[in-house]
Amino acid sequence: MENGIYVNIKAELKAKPKKLTNLHQWLFVADNTAKSIIDNTSKSNLGNVVKLSECDSTSQIQQEFDIIQGKFGRDGFS
Repeated sequence: MENGIYVNIKAELKAKPKKLTNLHQWLFVADNTAKSIIDNTSKSNLGNVVKLSECDSTSQIQQEFDIIQGKFGRDGFS
């Protein structure tokens, strides 16, 4: 089932929607964007992405994403 959700989300996002229509899409984009930010600046810190999976609410995920973006999105981000 989880793999099916992943495949569906990828197919939906491949169409480049103007808005994310559900929480699964938002979580997928937030996680992948955080991973890309860290991967482009400091591969040794990819463990920080795991913190997103430990969050209990979307507000916690947003806060953790903002921390990642602030910490790794400044210097050396391409």
